[in-house]
Amino acid sequence: MLDDVPTRVCSRCKVEKPLTVEFFRRDSAKNQWFKYRCKQCQADELTPEQKAQKNIRSKSWASHLNKSSESKQKHQAVKNAWAKLQHGTLVKPNQCSRCGSNHRVEGHHHKGYDKEHQYDVVWLCRKCHALIHSLARDASRNVALTGNREP
Repeated sequence: MLDDVPTRVCSRCKVEKPLTVEFFRRDSAKNQWFKYRCKQCQADELTPEQKAQKNIRSKSWASHLNKSSESKQKHQAVKNAWAKLQHGTLVKPNQCSRCGSNHRVEGHHHKGYDKEHQYDVVWLCRKCHALIHSLARDASRNVALTGNREP
């Protein structure tokens, strides 16, 4: 090994490897710089269930990254609507437009987050807002499963 790079012997495979993030994971929980087992040995110890869970998490993260442009568009629409509220050009009523409740009224961009619809907001209570989003999720799942839309 290189003389100037510290090394560590893996406690499982007993191979001396450079003490770098390439070979060992950081261990902040025990206030140590690196774990005692090398990355390869840790990966070999995963159960099939753990490997499946790790795969699901990585796919979920990839899905999140693909939606990032949509998330940016949503964030911009909410931010712009909030600015109009603060400026006074967009008015927030005290009641839910669906059920009439006056408890925690919030905006719902019912036409989407495109620039031309950023200020098309329906004011709903938290309960109605959550209901509308759950109905939309259920409808999109139905379309994904069956391939057709129900009226």
